[in-house]
Amino acid sequence: MGVPRTKLLHSLADLSRSSDFRFPAVVKDRYSVRWIEQKAVFGSVAYAYSAADLEKKVADRLQKAGDVLIQEFVSGEGIGFSCFVVGGEVFLPFQWLRVREVDPRGSASSARKSIPLDDELVRRSTKLITAMGFDGIAMVECKRVSDGGLVLMAINGRPWGSIGLPYACGIDYARYLIDWCLQGKLPPPKIEYPENLLCRRAVGELTHLSNIRAGRPANWPGIYPRFWPSLVRMALPWRPGMCHDDLWVSDLRPGIAGLRNWFQVRAK
Repeated sequence: MGVPRTKLLHSLADLSRSSDFRFPAVVKDRYSVRWIEQKAVFGSVAYAYSAADLEKKVADRLQKAGDVLIQEFVSGEGIGFSCFVVGGEVFLPFQWLRVREVDPRGSASSARKSIPLDDELVRRSTKLITAMGFDGIAMVECKRVSDGGLVLMAINGRPWGSIGLPYACGIDYARYLIDWCLQGKLPPPKIEYPENLLCRRAVGELTHLSNIRAGRPANWPGIYPRFWPSLVRMALPWRPGMCHDDLWVSDLRPGIAGLRNWFQVRAK
């Protein structure tokens, strides 16, 4: 499994020694959130399209977070693998494919579907997780590039944003984690889950449409979705084999509150 070329910068002087990145370049934080001077600083991801743009975005993150990563852009389909690990033993393997991302350039998914386990991805992902001595639930995010190879993008040793999909497929990672922490009870080794179950996040889907409505970025190297075909594909709110992260018949209130807030913010 490959990795994108990445540099850690602590100053703009470090940037001058890393001037051979192609554009667009990815500017991202090392942490989802960190505590600096009694304040929570949330991580961000941005894209730079020129040397001047890169310097500006790096300077902004250095001022706010103290350090920042610049990374080469990788184009490909997003694939996720998750599991429960205890004592080097892997339980509950699950895999999914990103269908749409909130930001089409690369971000959290707004829609993803369950897919069969890929033996090679399972082997490589579990090797990474177990080599760290990690215990608990974790996910590995990678991209499959044009030649079929896999490129590692992230490892999350915590509940992740798209955890609603395995839950809808019958794998309740949160409950198994609680049972293990409180009772020392191990989960089942494997659960056969339905394939091609599509899980969407309504607010994420709306933001996806809003982002592509703004148009394809100049000099964008990869495929970029078009607005009207995307709207047609997304227009059906439900069909068999589809569920939502944020809209459940048993309790619609959180999803409705999220949608209301989405429209209110944009109305302002």
